[in-house]
Amino acid sequence: MKKSLAQKSGSKDEAARWCIDNDSRSFTKPSEKANSNIQDLNTRKIVSAAYALGDAIDNICQYLKIRDLMRVSSVCKLWNESVTRELSKRGPQMALLPDESHSCDQIWDILRIKPYIGLLFIGPSLRERNTKNLEFQVLSMYKKYFPQYLVAIGVDESIMNEQVIVSCPGLLGNPNGILGLFIPEYQDLKIKISFCTNGAGTDAVEKITNEITPDDKKIKSTIIMFCNSHQGYSIALQVWKLIRKRFKQKNYTLWGGVFDDDLKAINCSTVEHVDSKKTAVFAMSITGSCLESWSIVVDCTNTKSDINKKLLHLKNKLNLKRHTIGLVCGPRYIEDLSKSSYENMYRNSHELMAELKRIFSNIPFIGVFNYGYNCHFGVDSSSDDNRQDLALKMAMSIMIISYD
Repeated sequence: MKKSLAQKSGSKDEAARWCIDNDSRSFTKPSEKANSNIQDLNTRKIVSAAYALGDAIDNICQYLKIRDLMRVSSVCKLWNESVTRELSKRGPQMALLPDESHSCDQIWDILRIKPYIGLLFIGPSLRERNTKNLEFQVLSMYKKYFPQYLVAIGVDESIMNEQVIVSCPGLLGNPNGILGLFIPEYQDLKIKISFCTNGAGTDAVEKITNEITPDDKKIKSTIIMFCNSHQGYSIALQVWKLIRKRFKQKNYTLWGGVFDDDLKAINCSTVEHVDSKKTAVFAMSITGSCLESWSIVVDCTNTKSDINKKLLHLKNKLNLKRHTIGLVCGPRYIEDLSKSSYENMYRNSHELMAELKRIFSNIPFIGVFNYGYNCHFGVDSSSDDNRQDLALKMAMSIMIISYD
């Protein structure tokens, strides 16, 4: 009975109607009144069974990885709709992908979402690795597995919670994976993406700002931006000026930074081969009632106690939903030439990440770090000050993303 129901029905309501129609035809009617109560009783039982079947499928789907969800979605319409409902409940995910091409298909056993965009953080820096142009190689490896956008960001150091992630052999040892942030898009989660290559003209500033501005400016936006330390930085600074004018204070959060190594963004659906043109600026905005975010900027040259106070201030502002991810961008090593002593200061990314994990113990973190005198992008989303500097040196930008 369950098999025929699943094959001939679509949604739970359709399943119930099919059961009612077929059940009513199975009765003879010597006396309409005499059989009415029997029919009502049987109908209620079958309707309950139909809804129970749908609920059972929903319960199964919540435990499946993306590979298995894609498989069961083709069983019938009832399964397909259950898979769609399940995917709409899954928000951004951090994950560690294989660094070898022959293991790329393991992505579907690792991810729990169908990503609209993936941000891959490739470390260590070019100064510390044996493989050049790794960012482009990684995009070529994974392009066919992503239906839309994929971005490779070369960083000095990437850290998952407190573990350093090495994406290729170098001075730091053997590779242990590629750290990534993966974001889906569904009805209530809208993503706007823009990027330009090196050599882009001044019109790139207006283009990027327009393309990441939400249709409804009253909706809070979560903004992520990366750029290279050459032409990209000058474009990014101009974008920030326009963002200040278009986005209301407290109505957006910001995270990202400037990196010396390769940056490359592609639209996987339109690119056949990954060319060698580098991306100058990549920017995206995320909006949706199911997602909330908070951001803050911390001056890393301050004392440990001052930094901890600011982190606790952020923690007290949080109103977390079911799932949460933390994003950190900052200097790998902290330097302040104006000080004769670094006593009572955090000295490097490892100490900063350890303190973050102590204060935000239940939140998984992605940390990306670079040369400290490159700027990091961030904003105190709880402040009324609309004159904040959005690009700061020797500063740590923190964003917390939480979703149902």
